[in-house]
Amino acid sequence: MCDAVGSRRALAAELVRDWTGNAPGSVADYREVIDRKDIDIVHISTPDHWHAKIAIEAMLAGKDVYCEKPMTLTIFSFGRE
Repeated sequence: MCDAVGSRRALAAELVRDWTGNAPGSVADYREVIDRKDIDIVHISTPDHWHAKIAIEAMLAGKDVYCEKPMTLTIFSFGRE
């Protein structure tokens, strides 16, 4: 798991440990998660403006991506009338 804010990262790791009985690995930089060959999927629940960057980098690294929040700000389809 990954969070740039140490206090949130520690709280999330504690919750996962309580739920599963296993302490997860945790890092501050999402690129460390993307670089790992033993991780197949990432779940992105960042502030909206980070979704696309992390999702694209993860997919380019061959990861499956689940994005919890919106990837766009509008449903308007450009190029269609």
